[in-house]
Amino acid sequence: MRKDPLIWVLVLQALMHLPALGHLPPWSDEQYTAALVALPGEVFWAEAGRDVHPPLYYLLQKGWLWLVPLDPMVAMRLLSVCFGLAATAAFDRLWLRSLAPTPRLAALLLWVSSPSWLLYARMGRSYSLQVLLVLLALGWLMQKDHPRLIRAGFAAALCLLTDYVTGLALMAACGVALGRREGPLARGSLGVGLALAGLSMASLGPGIWENAGKWLERAGEGLGPGSVLLGLGFGGASLVYGETLPGIAWVLALLITGPLGLLILRGTGKPMLPVGVLAGVALLGVAGWVGFSFVPARVLYLAPFLILFAVRGVPEGGRWLRPALLLLGAWGGIRISAVPSYWMQRDFLNSGYVLPLSVLAQEVQVQVGEDRAGSLLVIDAFNTDANGVLRALEEPIPTVVVDREDAVARVARLLEDPGVRRILVLRNSHDLSPGGCNERIEALLAARMVEGEPTRWLEYNWLQRLGIAQLDWGYVPSHYLQLRVFVREAAASPPPPPPT
Repeated sequence: MRKDPLIWVLVLQALMHLPALGHLPPWSDEQYTAALVALPGEVFWAEAGRDVHPPLYYLLQKGWLWLVPLDPMVAMRLLSVCFGLAATAAFDRLWLRSLAPTPRLAALLLWVSSPSWLLYARMGRSYSLQVLLVLLALGWLMQKDHPRLIRAGFAAALCLLTDYVTGLALMAACGVALGRREGPLARGSLGVGLALAGLSMASLGPGIWENAGKWLERAGEGLGPGSVLLGLGFGGASLVYGETLPGIAWVLALLITGPLGLLILRGTGKPMLPVGVLAGVALLGVAGWVGFSFVPARVLYLAPFLILFAVRGVPEGGRWLRPALLLLGAWGGIRISAVPSYWMQRDFLNSGYVLPLSVLAQEVQVQVGEDRAGSLLVIDAFNTDANGVLRALEEPIPTVVVDREDAVARVARLLEDPGVRRILVLRNSHDLSPGGCNERIEALLAARMVEGEPTRWLEYNWLQRLGIAQLDWGYVPSHYLQLRVFVREAAASPPPPPPT
């Protein structure tokens, strides 16, 4: 096994990633993917052309579902697992084979035992495919022979057709790596990849460029020091330790973070600059586009490099060898301790992954009752899976999605309509909307209406509350999600029946 451990590691990963692919409830992006790929050809292309992601992954899933006669969600996740197995093979063959047998095995085991790899490689999204393409492109690029540089161009082109952020970050990293090489043929390889990507995207029609522009506009609007720092902190914690650590494991993680960071820095070398560019561009692009809790999934391809650098940082001898080995062992033990929490659906940093959206939709429908025409649902889109909840509703309800700051004015106008008798506000307990839109809406409703008993989901544990207390939010919420119900006073207290 020490001579060539890959086959055994792939078996271990398959045993961890293949069972019970329906274990976690589908979340919004998975539901959207399933609905999109089920559309007939022309409708599929029209809808895919309006999405903010390039269509390659959707096209692969559409073909895969045609071949695999399984439940669509299970089949989608199965394809992601297959990409994940291929990514592990690429990690070993292109990045680890030059290591000695023991460090190589240690790196593979650290990668396969990653709780974040277990979480995201089993989702019906393109995360594991992005990891595969990044490892292939940069791995081939670091080789000396030109044919592999051409392959890197193909992989980079495919990556750009899979995800704008990752594709652009990878192109920037490839450009830096190629700029350090000598010879026109080497530098021309990136041009081949760019030309392939450009031609491929041009063939998809003008809609693809419009969507890229939408992404750039949205990323620019949401980008700021706070979003970058939050994304860096949450993403780093997830990629290094996972998102399902039990409380005591987080205490141990805090103790080793400093030494582990030094070990990672010590192991940086030849690929550090391209990987640094990859990480920087990706983080800036993602932090302004999605909430901080969704950053790790979209930069998952950085995790293998952290492991590679950490393993390479272990000295070959001397007095620091034993402490470095103990540090790697502690890191692996902490990561392994998070795996049971994944299967028991507890200790999730992003608790939304374990709450079925159908539960939220059902509670909304119960609170609305028969008065759909007189009800209004206000749902946050900055820190809540608004689209997923709306798709889970059995019957449509008049809705205001809080996705811009003018949502406050929209709710205020609707509040003047006496026909709106009941307003429900569904959101994450922490308001991340610009200017505190959700809190302003709730204050407006509380001044004009009567609030009923709120419904809350996913109680924070003691460690999560302790961590929140350090974030200067000004308060420590007890739960992850909440539904507040406001009714007009006449509706809240109906007049007594007339005497008989």
